This record gives sequence, C-alpha cells and structure tokens, in this order.
Amino acid sequence: MVVSTPSLIAVPVLGCALAVGGCASTGEVVTLDIKAISSTAGAGKQQKVDTVRVSVGVFEDARTDKSMLGQRLHLLGGKTRYNLLDGKVGLTVSKVVADHLRAQGWSADLSQAGAGDVVLTGKVVEFSANSVSKVFSTEMTVKTRLALEAKNIADNSTLRMTVSSDGSQSVFWYADEDLQDLASAVITEGIDKFVQNSKFEGKVLRWK
Repeated sequence: MVVSTPSLIAVPVLGCALAVGGCASTGEVVTLDIKAISSTAGAGKQQKVDTVRVSVGVFEDARTDKSMLGQRLHLLGGKTRYNLLDGKVGLTVSKVVADHLRAQGWSADLSQAGAGDVVLTGKVVEFSANSVSKVFSTEMTVKTRLALEAKNIADNSTLRMTVSSDGSQSVFWYADEDLQDLASAVITEGIDKFVQNSKFEGKVLRWK
C-alpha cells in the first residue's frame, strides 16, 4: 500500500488521523458478529454426505475470563471492550461450526437435542480478539482453542480433538469489521483442521 504524506493543511486533524480511530469514544462495548467463512484454500472440502446427519450441540464456554472477548487499546488513551451478542460465546461458536461444516459438504445442524448419526459437542477453551492502535496502524490479534468431541451413535465410539488457531493483521484505517473478519477467518481455520483429519465410513466418523 502506498501511503501519501499529509499536507500542512491536514495538520489540525492529524491527531485523529494518527490514532486511526483513536479519537472515538472509549469505555464502550463493541459487539462483533462472528460468522463462518469459506476456506481460502478449500483444503478440507469433503464429498457430500447428505445421508449422514451431524448434530452440533451448543458449546460450553470454558474460558477463564468470560467477561469480554477482548479489548482495543486506543492510541490517545482509553479502552474499548469487545464482546459477542449477549456474550454467548458458546452459542456463537456452535453456529459457526455448523455453518462451516455445511459449507464443507456435511449435513450439519445446530441442535440442543443432539439427534443425529454423529453428535458434535465441545468447549471453547480460548477465544480472544484484541487490537492496539499505533501511529499509522492498528495491530489486531485473534486466538482460539476448541476442544471438539464427536460421538458416533451407530457404535458409540468417540473422536476427540483440540484445535488451535491464531491470526494477526495490521491495518492502516481500522474498522470493527476488520477484527470481525479476522476472528471469523481464524475460528473457521480451526474447524478446518478437524474436517481435514476426519472422514465418514458409512454413518460413522473416523480419523483419516
């Protein structure tokens, strides 16, 4: 990216420009909308298995700090807190898991009843999203760790896997959507690790 040098006329507003949004009010809570996204590499894509029903249960929020998802440190001082809608991290992650599995060809639905050929549950061990405003940039970091458990109804066998995925990005002009998109990409990448290491044999999920 080519960044033009500010002219002298822009000096009165340079403080806000340097903060890249640092002049915004602090102390507020920003709600992030995390969604499943398509894998850029498409490496985990499987053949469609419409006859195998995968029931995704609501994940347990097992994070040490459940008060927020993270925070933004403003260049000119102050903090903005990040969270998900109603703070329901476990439910949000479950929806992302179900949506992404469907995108990978799985017949997956979010269900608290757990009715299906494979019941997928898990814990959100870590999920944090933070940003730090600096001169001419904002540094964003996202960390996730999910403990997944898939139970096969046919033979009562269980697959367990803990997947971790981290991501960071620097932007010149920061917007909350930037962190939102990074968080969506990172958590989707973690789910891909589970998809890439498993396969269906009839109505049973096995490791490759």
